[in-house]
Amino acid sequence: MKISTKGRYALRVMLDLAQHKKEGDYISLKDISVRQELSMKYLEMIMAIMNRAGLVKSSRGKFGGYQLIKEPEEYTVGSILKLTEGSISPVVCLDGKKNCSRAQDCITLPMWKKLDQIIDEYLESVTLADLIDNKIDSYQI
Repeated sequence: MKISTKGRYALRVMLDLAQHKKEGDYISLKDISVRQELSMKYLEMIMAIMNRAGLVKSSRGKFGGYQLIKEPEEYTVGSILKLTEGSISPVVCLDGKKNCSRAQDCITLPMWKKLDQIIDEYLESVTLADLIDNKIDSYQI
């Protein structure tokens, strides 16, 4: 599993919105672009995904932009990455797109499933608020 730039940038954008959140104010893509050093074109693509999924709301016009719909503690890293990446499974046979003809006899499949579960549980346990507040402990295995 490798998180693409789209997933990493989406997480950065959502964190930026959370960090600069002011009641009722919308944050412009231009401001986010400058702070995060990301291209407007890429940000527009990412925000379209976030907006369609209902994670943010948008407003047009002079004071338009984007804002979070929920509080930062209600957004998990896992939900953001799954939305942008499609799948965060460590192996293709678990991403639900392909049926493996060897699944019945695969002795490594239980290990991959467990790894997938650990990754999912961890990423779903980390929120935007956790990242902002630096509340990430080292994950113990």
